[in-house]
Amino acid sequence: MKSLSLKQKRFALEYLLNNGNASKAARVAGYSARTARQQGQHLLTNVAILEIVGQHLAKAELTAARTLEELRRIAFFQFGDLFDDRGHLKNIKTLSPEVAAALASAEVVRTNMVSGDGKREWLHKVKLWDKMHALEILANRRP
Repeated sequence: MKSLSLKQKRFALEYLLNNGNASKAARVAGYSARTARQQGQHLLTNVAILEIVGQHLAKAELTAARTLEELRRIAFFQFGDLFDDRGHLKNIKTLSPEVAAALASAEVVRTNMVSGDGKREWLHKVKLWDKMHALEILANRRP
C-alpha cells in the first residue's frame, strides 16, 4: 500500500473533525478551494485514507460506549449494593465493577472517641458520584 502524503493524512483527520464534510476537510488540508469538492470525493476513494478514518471512528465509538456505560453505572447505582446481608459495609476489594464505578471516594478512619463499650470505633465514609447529574446527561443525550 502506498504511503500517504502529509496533506492526505491531514485530510483524513480534518474529515473526522468536520463531521464528514469532505469539501471542507480538503480546503483545510490545503487543497484548492476551487477543486475542494472533487478532491474530497476523490480522496475518499483512497483505501489508506478510509483506513485512518475507520480506525479513528472505531476509537471514538469505543470511547463513547465506555462513557455511556460509566454514566449508566452511576445513574442506576443502588445504595444497598454497598452493604452485606447484616448491614455492614462490604470490603471495597469485593465490590463488583458495576458498584465500584459509582464510588467517588472511600475513607476509613479509626476514631479517637471511645464508645460505651470502651472500644475504639472505625468510621467509614463513602462518597458517590452525582447520580442526578448522570441521569440528566443520559436524559439529554440525543439518540
